[in-house]
Amino acid sequence: MWNPFKKIATRFKTHQFAVALRTALGSGQPGSWSSDHRQEAEQFTGWTFVAVRAICLQAMQASVFVFNDSANGSKQKRLNQRIQEHSGYVQAKSLYAGEYGASVPLSNDHPLCKILKHPNPTQSGASFRYERVLQLQLTGTCIVWNVPNKFGKTVQRYVIPTTIATPVSPTSDLPEGGYKIQPTSLRNLQAGFSSAFTETGTFHQVAGKIIPITQLQITRWPHPVYKDDGQSPVSAGAKWIDSANQIDAARWAQMNNGADPSIVVTCGKDMNPTREELETAAAMFEQKYGGTENTGKAIFTTGEQVVSLTTTPRDMDYNQSFVQFRDAILALHGVPGIAAGISDGGSYAAFYASLKQFISLTV
Repeated sequence: MWNPFKKIATRFKTHQFAVALRTALGSGQPGSWSSDHRQEAEQFTGWTFVAVRAICLQAMQASVFVFNDSANGSKQKRLNQRIQEHSGYVQAKSLYAGEYGASVPLSNDHPLCKILKHPNPTQSGASFRYERVLQLQLTGTCIVWNVPNKFGKTVQRYVIPTTIATPVSPTSDLPEGGYKIQPTSLRNLQAGFSSAFTETGTFHQVAGKIIPITQLQITRWPHPVYKDDGQSPVSAGAKWIDSANQIDAARWAQMNNGADPSIVVTCGKDMNPTREELETAAAMFEQKYGGTENTGKAIFTTGEQVVSLTTTPRDMDYNQSFVQFRDAILALHGVPGIAAGISDGGSYAAFYASLKQFISLTV
């Protein structure tokens, strides 16, 4: 017997499955973090700082232009005339041939241009772009909060540090989910940490609350497995960065803690000091000759033998490994040595070509 309700139920289940599948495959949906973004953000030191800062500075110096490409034909002509009459923009007639046809540059007085150049009361557009690239390169995700007024129009924009945002799954109150702002994750940050977002009164108003995803604009480097998180260069090259940090720590410890006189003259074979005497002598030795300020000094005692105490950088292979990890980390972020301030010389053509490659392929 034919049952129409069964057919309707089948279509309903199929529709539900299609909606669920699109939601799961869609990017930007809140789920869970696949890596420790707090730890990634703390890697903004050393060569990672040099590489990321080079990209951020280029984004900071970028020029911002806004074009209207929604009108064509007679509508385009009327729009040109209207812009000339109301904004006084003298170059409105010069059209930009973009991807969607002729486009009209908007006036600097246009609300969209204003909010791009001054997204919030405490930031310029340049600083805002710097923060966006900073979060994207360090954590693989950049979260921008488009603050709406009571009419739903965006009036301010802030970059939310990824490390203080916790994904919240969809609920009946939040059908598309959101992100909870966790100020407690800032407690253990080093003194002097600051953010244009966390310093504002707006941050204290939303701290501990959930911002719906409808008010957020999320940019990610796509993760090969997880659709709800980004893959950061810092996470992808974690072993390189950790190795570089360990080399820096070992070199600093060698210089700061190692007893580093150039030579020492030992006593004769007829001396037989006790353990207490050796420990006392060692303590006096470390107190008098330890530390970087005593590098190169010589110790004179009675005896016959000369012994070198210093481990050379060549023996520790600091120089070669330092350069190797420097190049690896810069390549991780797509930054050539010249863009990072490491110029090996050469012709102007080679210098310009390297910067051009950096701008075209990375920025």
